[in-house]
Amino acid sequence: MCCTYVQSLCGVVIKVLDSNNIKKIQNIMRKDPGVDGDAQRIHQLSWLLFLKSIDGNSSLNQTIDENYKWSSWTNNNFTNSEIINFIDSELFPYIKSLNNERKSTDIHNIVSTVFSGVKNYMTSGKLLSEVIYEINKNLNFDISDDRHLLGDVYEKILNDLKNAGNSGEFYTPRPLTSFIIDRLNPCSKDRILDPACGTGGFLTCAADYITNHENLHYNNVGDCLYGFEKKKLPHLLCTTNMLMHGINEPSGILLKNSLETPVSEYESSEGYDIIATNPPFGGVEDIDISKFSSEFTSQETADLFIVLIISLLKDKGKAGVVLPDGFLFGTGVKRKIREELLEKCNVHTIVRLPKGVFYPYTNIASNILFFTKGKATKKIRYIELEYPEGYKSFSKKKPIQYEHFKDIIDNWESTKNSNICWTVDIEEIKHNDFSLDFKNPMKKARSFVDTTKNQLLEKKYYSEYKDKLSKLKNLILTFPIQDTVFEEAISRLEEFSMYDNSRQHLEDLVLSLGFRGYLSNTENITHKHDKSGYFSIPNNWDWQCFEEVGTIISGGTPSTSEADYYSESEIPWLTPADLYGIDETFISKGARFISKLGLQKSSSKLIPAGGVLFSSRAPIGHVAIAKNDLCTNQGFKSIIPYDMELNKYFYYYLKFVGKFIDEEASGTTFKEVSMRQMKKIPVPISTKSEMVDIALKLDELFELITKITRLTKNYNNIKKQNCFYSIRNLYSI
Repeated sequence: MCCTYVQSLCGVVIKVLDSNNIKKIQNIMRKDPGVDGDAQRIHQLSWLLFLKSIDGNSSLNQTIDENYKWSSWTNNNFTNSEIINFIDSELFPYIKSLNNERKSTDIHNIVSTVFSGVKNYMTSGKLLSEVIYEINKNLNFDISDDRHLLGDVYEKILNDLKNAGNSGEFYTPRPLTSFIIDRLNPCSKDRILDPACGTGGFLTCAADYITNHENLHYNNVGDCLYGFEKKKLPHLLCTTNMLMHGINEPSGILLKNSLETPVSEYESSEGYDIIATNPPFGGVEDIDISKFSSEFTSQETADLFIVLIISLLKDKGKAGVVLPDGFLFGTGVKRKIREELLEKCNVHTIVRLPKGVFYPYTNIASNILFFTKGKATKKIRYIELEYPEGYKSFSKKKPIQYEHFKDIIDNWESTKNSNICWTVDIEEIKHNDFSLDFKNPMKKARSFVDTTKNQLLEKKYYSEYKDKLSKLKNLILTFPIQDTVFEEAISRLEEFSMYDNSRQHLEDLVLSLGFRGYLSNTENITHKHDKSGYFSIPNNWDWQCFEEVGTIISGGTPSTSEADYYSESEIPWLTPADLYGIDETFISKGARFISKLGLQKSSSKLIPAGGVLFSSRAPIGHVAIAKNDLCTNQGFKSIIPYDMELNKYFYYYLKFVGKFIDEEASGTTFKEVSMRQMKKIPVPISTKSEMVDIALKLDELFELITKITRLTKNYNNIKKQNCFYSIRNLYSI
């Protein structure tokens, strides 16, 4: 089904946008040449949902002029070009100027701030209209109090954002935010803050908790919710999230970096009763830290947020904070901050989380620290979240659920030690140099691991590896090699094959043999040395240039402003990125396709099946053979051999000399092989039959190298594992 049906507070059954709809909308956006990548798709979808959510709120919608209301302009029957022009030239300037109006209200300022960094990336009016149609068809805020819509939507689209966890900015799973809010037990009289609010998960959970426990409407809790977010996209998402919860004027959600305000200014402010947050950790702040705190000069965000939270809490204020393992035991300023925390706050509970809680965004082990400001810590209760039965880790198919916290909740007030609970006194913490990294003393020591099966597997892999290596060596030795350098290299094949980049070593060896003539059946080969090529070749071979053996063509990019130039499946169109990490010789398509019109209207040219593709822009040297007709962008110089039976020979040759070509490429920060350079690249030429035979022998050798590389990897992995278990077993005796 395309939609999920839910019961509204009014008892009316309505449709709600779900992950299937989001996927459909994203697929529409992917066709638009102006939207490049997941980040821009998230951005585009977010502002559309934001405006739609305002339209569903009668009090908010009254602040927007009629022509600029969602329900008005999305039903205005614009042509494809008119709707893009209206958004870029009229709608966005109007919204961004709302806070400049004389009679501007708080909501004017909120909307204007949210849109300060918003852009319309879509260039196709037709595709944008399709997206709007899908949103209008499946989403109705007029009567829906859909409490988890944006969180679910954001979690789905974050799944596609591959670098979401690189700077420590990952989505906090809803079960985790719900658990923390439940333990903090907020009420409508509290001032509740998330100083790194992201998409607003903690704040919406706090709103859910209060409305459920005090029988209030969401709009009655808006005044107690505060959030700071330094990035414009999550600020947009958080504000929209609050609006869709029925919080009419989320004026407490500010676009600001919490760490840019000096701690001294926070200390003189009113303060907060509850702070719940998952601050970005693993990232580094690009600010003047001395202005934030003269006493704690750390660049790491997790450290600074603890200093911030201590300052922001009122006396008797409570906090629940997610922190990485590194904060518990780090030295230097981390130790100093922990000492400050333990002296000024009662850190009464630490929940130790297993890996995988934040899958797929990061696998960092983390903890939840619960503390109350005003009294020093005397002892800390540790509670460990264990994997449920049948789980080896949390994952996409087995994500963390709220019910997984049941044992922790049941043991929250208990003082007894158990398999998941233990207590550490402050004296022991001080003796341990204020480290908070304590393991459960009630758990049994790790059991002895029987490595018999693994050792047998290690022997099996090694035996298979030796067998394949022997075949490679014997095959090479069947060729008439009269060169002491090569003979020594061949005698040390086993050493070569054990290097981290063993595949490259072995491939370079056999390619060097091939293009110096040693894979032919000629006896007593003598070589000539001249400056025509990159290396010496047999006397009966010649050096020619690529322009003498084939046609060299470059590629091109159709205009991204013309949606009709691109298609879903017409003509495969490759960029150098499509060759990254590809080990296969042949390639049939890349990530994108262009239309016949796009091919006709651009400098891109059709490369016939069998053509040899060579990436001529940094990184230079990726090679493949076209499995079918396709085209490329200007990052390639492709060779169409006059004799297609020699394409494999030229393919292997380019793999071999790619490093030489790269050295000759022009440019400093952005290197490129010009068309003139490509045409003049020297190629060793023998008879056709000999060149075809060399390519066939290289096929055979490369197949063996692939098997050897795979077996080497398997062998090394199992060997490391056996070594680890052997060491671990020493501590189990």
